[in-house]
Amino acid sequence: MVWQKPLVFCLFYWVFMRRLTQQVFFLTLEKASHLGGAMLLLIAVARLLGEAALGTYAYIIAITAIFVPILDVGLNTRVIRSVAAGNGTEALQDAFAFKLRFGPIALFLMIACAWWADKPADVVLAVFLVGVSTWAMSVGDAFNAVFKGVQRAGYSALLVGGTYICLTGLGIGAMIYGAGILGIAVAYTLCRLGFMVAAWVLIRRLGYEIGKMFRWQAVWAGVYFMPAVFFVGILLNINFLTADGLGAGAESGVYAIGYRVAAALFVLVSASLEGVLPALVGVGDNKAAFRQLFFRCCGVFLAGGILAVILVQLLGFWAVVWVFGTDYIGAVVAVKVLGWILPALLICAAGHTAMLALGREREGFVWMVCLVGVGTFLGWLGFGWAGAMGTAYAPAVTGCLFACVLGWRVKLAMNKKK
Repeated sequence: MVWQKPLVFCLFYWVFMRRLTQQVFFLTLEKASHLGGAMLLLIAVARLLGEAALGTYAYIIAITAIFVPILDVGLNTRVIRSVAAGNGTEALQDAFAFKLRFGPIALFLMIACAWWADKPADVVLAVFLVGVSTWAMSVGDAFNAVFKGVQRAGYSALLVGGTYICLTGLGIGAMIYGAGILGIAVAYTLCRLGFMVAAWVLIRRLGYEIGKMFRWQAVWAGVYFMPAVFFVGILLNINFLTADGLGAGAESGVYAIGYRVAAALFVLVSASLEGVLPALVGVGDNKAAFRQLFFRCCGVFLAGGILAVILVQLLGFWAVVWVFGTDYIGAVVAVKVLGWILPALLICAAGHTAMLALGREREGFVWMVCLVGVGTFLGWLGFGWAGAMGTAYAPAVTGCLFACVLGWRVKLAMNKKK
């Protein structure tokens, strides 16, 4: 009958969006627990150890985080997409084999950078410990990608949430006990190793097995699937390290707060991208449905970014003073300036995710590499113009430029669909 088709469509749409909403909720919860734990540790370091230790801690996190893409090279996102398409075993094995072999190389590079920067021996040791934990977390994230691909993000939220609850408790306990930065580094190692083991046990229950098969062609294919959050994270970390290096660490403590807050807000608002990608892949053959879902996601991200900017501008001063203390009042300006990165870079992330779903991962990768390159160059120029504050303006300017470019490329790609 005439009324049956609209009814069936509405029923399908309700079930589909309900599942996507659940995924978004759990993915946001996962990112919130991750970011909440990291922010609590940052606050604890600032309160318990002082500004000098805060700058050191921020350096350790930045220098290890910047090598995360070397350990990932897009393989986690490839696992999500492959599992969503029903053939994820091979992608998971490729990811595990690569991380197993190249983890020591990334770890060596982290330590070499700290040594080359002439950091004290205890800082180099802390970089080693946090580097080991970063390697373990990367392997665990490959296992965790399976849950996102099968749309069981509740497991992911439970694993990551539990990990960061333990990490926050152990890290703060280590500082109270007097272990300082090294105590925090040990907490990172123990908790992230636990995350990796727990994720491995759970994916085996779903019937997935890991192997040691290694294929270079899988790595090259995976590189193009690096998620947008990695590129944004790299850009922010490079800009922080630029300000730290060129400024000889003079303002590292206060600017560490600004960059951490900006990165946390970006990750939190964009958390649903790992759920949006399988959804876009699922409607890839329907041009109208793809367009509608993509523009809806852009609208949500833009609204979320603008809301975050408003909150940062209104509450930034009180949040910094109340949370970190009056000693860090200089961070207020950094937080407010870096908050402006959110709307434009969130649109860049949505555009990049759409490129992945459309099968144009190589083009999306090239544009995001260009974003990092241009943002790095502008950050270097900005420091010469206005010091660390000039560097802080660079990500927002870069984001506005590439939001336009990626939006234009996605529009062309969608128009070529049947």
